[in-house]
Amino acid sequence: MTTTSPEIAARLATVLDSTSVPLAVLDLSTGLLGWRNAAFSRLAQQQGLTEPVLAAELTVTGWRRNVQPLPGGEGSAALIEWLPETPRDAAATVPNDLDPVTSVLCRSAIEGALADRFAVREQRPFALAFLDLVDFKQVNDQYGHLVGDRCLACVGSRLRQAVRTGDLVGRYGGDEFLLLLDGVHDQATYAPIRDRLLSELYEPLVIEGASIRIGASIGVAYSRADWEGVDAMLEAADRAMYADKRGESTPS
Repeated sequence: MTTTSPEIAARLATVLDSTSVPLAVLDLSTGLLGWRNAAFSRLAQQQGLTEPVLAAELTVTGWRRNVQPLPGGEGSAALIEWLPETPRDAAATVPNDLDPVTSVLCRSAIEGALADRFAVREQRPFALAFLDLVDFKQVNDQYGHLVGDRCLACVGSRLRQAVRTGDLVGRYGGDEFLLLLDGVHDQATYAPIRDRLLSELYEPLVIEGASIRIGASIGVAYSRADWEGVDAMLEAADRAMYADKRGESTPS
């Protein structure tokens, strides 16, 4: 590693603070942020989270380019040295790909990923899970929409933690989520993931002193070769979700 002079470090800090890509340096041993730019602070504010909590969440959700452990040392030069490299197109792609409330993929991004995986489903099977939160309107009615958004943000974080590397989570709209489960082709491979998802969601959320329990209904469709198109598979997962809500079973 090369040593960064204080002058260069100061210049880098100015440049990186002006970029629209959220960047931060986190000391994992203490949970303290050594440095963050303005975009990172804005993202934390949008999510209704403190900056350390946001940084800790992002270290396990695939944003490792933007949140990096601080391996030791003090001073601005040391902090700048350990800032991650950022792809040239990150400023254009990252904000557009993520849902601003939940930080999972936005609808257009998850639909695009679904189309891509559907096209190669015979070589790379997958399952599409359609997840709908149960009676979420009551949360908004009782606690207000700000708390409701915080709940959705926590749900997004828990879904990301429950799935595996290679799986994708996206917000379809409102309190509905889509999950693309790589390599899942039947009930035997799906059941453990479903159990993990429900287990994560059933743990109460503690937000502003309130303990809120969130339930979910999940429907699944497997990537058969005979699907007429993506819409047919999506509709099948949607029907299965409503069947699950009614306590029925409709394998797809």
